[in-house]
Amino acid sequence: MINGRLEQLQTWFSVNSLSLNISINNYMVFGNHRITADICVRINSEKINIVNYTQFLDVLIDDKLNWKSHIYQ
Repeated sequence: MINGRLEQLQTWFSVNSLSLNISINNYMVFGNHRITADICVRINSEKINIVNYTQFLDVLIDDKLNWKSHIYQ
């Protein structure tokens, strides 16, 4: 399902003359539990990497939505 939506997003980008740099994109699953299922997210047959934290507007956000990563940076 997610891959279908990402294909639609890629189509929208193309129609609107925008580009999506897949090499710098990643995804995060939020929650307190470890992921047990093997999730494979792709755009144009390129795999998107999963991360535990990311930086957005100079704020570190982690997959548990707490501030430890940002505070202890």
